Amino acid sequence: MRLDGLFDKAPDRYKLSIVVSERALQIQQGSRPLIETKEKNPIAIALEEIAQEKIIIISE
Repeated sequence: MRLDGLFDKAPDRYKLSIVVSERALQIQQGSRPLIETKEKNPIAIALEEIAQEKIIIISE
């Protein structure tokens, strides 16, 4: 899994961690991943979704 530039996709690391944890919880509770992946770990899937820009993090 390549996560180059992941920190550039969020306004700060705190916001990134919040979005990853919320999305991982959604996946764990049964939401389908937005990408095709062999990963089973919900956190890894959430990180890949952000890296592939399937989830966009905006600052409020």
